[in-house]
Amino acid sequence: MLARFSRLRFWLAALCLAVVAGAAMGPLSPVVDAQRARTANDAVYTDAQAVRGRTLYQQRCAMCHGERLSGGLAPPLSGSAFLGAWGGQSLWDLLSKIRNTMPADDPGKLTPSQSADLVAHLLQVGNFPSGEAELGTDAAGLKAIVLPAQPSMASVA
Repeated sequence: MLARFSRLRFWLAALCLAVVAGAAMGPLSPVVDAQRARTANDAVYTDAQAVRGRTLYQQRCAMCHGERLSGGLAPPLSGSAFLGAWGGQSLWDLLSKIRNTMPADDPGKLTPSQSADLVAHLLQVGNFPSGEAELGTDAAGLKAIVLPAQPSMASVA
């Protein structure tokens, strides 16, 4: 009887220790939580990529969206109206919209990398900071990056 009681006490202590250790470690997947928290303020494109996007924008987009992305025949792609419409959405949503529906007179002809270059240009014009790595084209990576409702204050100053 005493041996059974000691074994039970041992397992209860082990269970309590496991619960306490698990609580101290925090969430089980901090990498996933960190990915979900990424925004365009986290320097998700390069300057070179934005330059490619600017060239493409001037060739394929400016006639409708305006030279300065301020709108015209089509909605603006910068400023508060753009961020009001797209803020809170993922860069995958934006890239997919561009890739599948633009340009309006020839939709679906842009490659994924051209679409990413255009998104990089939009981010640069929107004063989101550039970084060391190019914006990718994979759905999972882009779904983890959200366009905030406004650019970072550091990039505006």
